[in-house]
Amino acid sequence: MLRDLYRKGKYPFLTKQEHYDAYLLTRLPATQAAITAVLGQIREYRVRSLLDLGAGPGAGWLAAKQVFPHLETGTFIEADPKFIEIGKKMVEGGVWEKRDLRQPGTFLPHDLALMSYSLGEMESWNEVVLEAWKACQIVAVIEPGTPEGFRRILSVRDLLIQQGASVLAPCPHAKACPSNWCHFSVRLERSGEHRRAKGGLLGYEDEKFSYIVVGKEPRQLKSRIVRHPQKRKGHTVFELCTLNGLEKKVVTRSDASYKTLRKLDWGDTVDL
Repeated sequence: MLRDLYRKGKYPFLTKQEHYDAYLLTRLPATQAAITAVLGQIREYRVRSLLDLGAGPGAGWLAAKQVFPHLETGTFIEADPKFIEIGKKMVEGGVWEKRDLRQPGTFLPHDLALMSYSLGEMESWNEVVLEAWKACQIVAVIEPGTPEGFRRILSVRDLLIQQGASVLAPCPHAKACPSNWCHFSVRLERSGEHRRAKGGLLGYEDEKFSYIVVGKEPRQLKSRIVRHPQKRKGHTVFELCTLNGLEKKVVTRSDASYKTLRKLDWGDTVDL
């Protein structure tokens, strides 16, 4: 299946028109949902310009427009001419550049650099990540929520921290990561066509992803819920990544914030 090739990093996974049609129907909504969830973690930042590296048909721009009300301009770097053709129809404005990220090169300054589901296409990606960091105030990298995807995110995290980057999300610290597989999930609605294309019965699907967002300026960080909370009668158990590492916290009805905390979910931040 296209999804399996996509997640396993088997590139190129789009070789004919029906592959592109299937991507737009089944993968683009999930990719956009994951990007929206990640950028939503930094929605308070005033992002006016986006550099999308490995832009595909423009899912990053569509997601960013939902999150950042002041977004004005975008630069979309993509090697696949078919994606560029599709993207120019989907995205209003912006500059498209046909370019292989595996080739050395620099980028013009932007507020935010985004690399979503693109590292798996490259055997070596250190240089492009470093060039993005030099050019932009914030760098967000998203990969599939698989162990392999998380390992790539962890390598990016270590590389950029070494360059003096401040972690913005999801980690509550810049110490060594205490997890061997940190990933998150976003639920999106499936259309009837989407269900038929995948042979699915459910009206939704869960897209799992790993990510890291870093910036030039630090922010105040909170603990992060890293698994689905275990909601029991009278109490809830949270698995958290905290300043001190991975911890479990039990919140009971006697806690003044119990009703508010019960509404939190996997991926949310919390101050316990």
